[in-house]
Amino acid sequence: MNSEKPLPLVSDPDGAPYWAAAKRHRLSLQQCDQCHSFLYPPGPACPHCGSSLISYNDIGSEVTGRVYSYIISYRAFVAGFSDDVPYVVALVDVDGVPDVKILADLIDCRPDEVRIGMPVHMTWEDRTEDVTLPQWKVTL
Repeated sequence: MNSEKPLPLVSDPDGAPYWAAAKRHRLSLQQCDQCHSFLYPPGPACPHCGSSLISYNDIGSEVTGRVYSYIISYRAFVAGFSDDVPYVVALVDVDGVPDVKILADLIDCRPDEVRIGMPVHMTWEDRTEDVTLPQWKVTL
């Protein structure tokens, strides 16, 4: 069964700058202008202090981190992923960005090889002309 994978809504006003940066293969995260906390996922206000004064901060294209947690999916709950099972979805603690963990597929890694704490780096998957998704790869 081959079906299309769902795509994120890149035109959402809170997340549009995040997705525009991803299209350029860069990570850009919201940062609260009041308490200076980084925010992920994007939203209309800081969950830490409630301020709506938020700016985007370019983290860059060389994003690294460590696997904080992960799941191995042996069943496709969305038809578009049926050809990918089993696959790993990793929650990664991003280096240099306090309290930010980003969830994405861990690609090119066998499910039996993934470990908590393993170093990874962000890579980019151009899904369509308008949508680029961050993904994780194991750092060798």
